[in-house]
Parts: sequence; C-alpha cells; structure tokens
Amino acid sequence: MAPGPEMPAEPAATARRLPAQLPPIGWRAAQEAAKDVLRETRARPAPLGFVGFGLTAILLGLHDARIVRIDSAWLAFGLACGGVAQLAGAVVEWRRRNRVAALAFGGYAAFWLSLVAIILAPRFGVAAPSDHTATAAYLFFWGLFTVALFVGSFRTSLALMATLFLLTMLFLLLAFADATQSTGLALAAGWVGIATGLGAVYVGAAETVNAVRGRTVLPIGEPRD
Repeated sequence: MAPGPEMPAEPAATARRLPAQLPPIGWRAAQEAAKDVLRETRARPAPLGFVGFGLTAILLGLHDARIVRIDSAWLAFGLACGGVAQLAGAVVEWRRRNRVAALAFGGYAAFWLSLVAIILAPRFGVAAPSDHTATAAYLFFWGLFTVALFVGSFRTSLALMATLFLLTMLFLLLAFADATQSTGLALAAGWVGIATGLGAVYVGAAETVNAVRGRTVLPIGEPRD
C-alpha cells in the first residue's frame, strides 16, 4: 500500500519537545512579566502631576505679580493640587519604577507642603515667621534641585526641558528677590511663574490628549537621541 501523508505529531510528543526549544518559565518570572504588562497598560499619573504643579505655579505667579493675595483658597489649592496630587503621582510613578518622575513629583509635593507650612506655622504660633534671608536660602536650594532635574531632562521632550528651565529661573528670581527685597525681581518672577505653570499644564494636557487619540495632536518635541 502506498504510504499516506505524514500525520502531525501527537500532542504528547510535541509537549515533550517544547522544553528543548523554550526554557521553562518559573512562577516568579511569570508574576514579574504580568506586573510589567500591567505597569504598561495602567494610566500614567504624569499628567496629574504636571497639571497639579502647573496650576499651583500659575497661582503662585499671580500672587508674586500682585494680582491675587494669599488667602484660604490659595492655601487650599496649593495643599491639594501642589501637595497631595503630586505626592500621589510620585507614589504611583515609583511603583512603575519611573524614578525620575517619582523624584520630581515627590520633590515638588514637598515644596508645596513645606511652603504652606511656612505660611501657616506663624499664624498658629508654632514657629516664628521666616526672615527674608531664610526664605531666600529656602528658594535658592529648590532652585538647585530644579537645576539637577533640568540637566537630567536633556534626553526628554523639548516642552519639558523648557518648563524646567523656566522653573529654574523662577526659583532663582524669587530667591534673589527675597535676598535683595527687590519688588522688580518679584514682579518678574511672578510672570515667569505664570509662564512656567502654563508650560507644565500644556505638557500634562499633551500627554493626555496624545495618549487618548493615539497620535500626536499637541506636539511636545520628540525625545532627543
């Protein structure tokens, strides 16, 4: 009898050959792979951090430009959007192993929480008001922190680099304004703060819109090679 067509291998035989072709995946490795997949498919908290920081930076700029004054609305906004929202973004970014974003959001959350504490502590009799020298040093050190982030952003989007550059200028202008008691520098810092906040809000909005549309609608400048 003529030989018929070759039959496919039995499932058992195929299963016996698989380990020779593909190394077995342990349970722990499978868990890590599943975590990586979930980490990539979950919504990114970066837009929340950018928008929270941007809105509070605009409010701070409006105050420094002498357009609004510090009141309960200003403090509540800084505490919620500048502090709590960015802190939440930092925690989620840390769990996603994005250490740079976690450092940035966590650092500026600490800035806003400490700024609100500086304003409220004297009113509750917890501490004496800070003099202009101490406030200048406080702002200058935050400027150094921002310089480090700006240098680390050279391989990111151009919009983020511009925002961090403006933020560096903002902190330095505020520091020198407090150190010299210059109203002109304070006014300049106010308008730089408004521009910084608008830049941060734009970056957050661009990340959200571009992710939803699946294409570039709001350009931020491609990451540099």
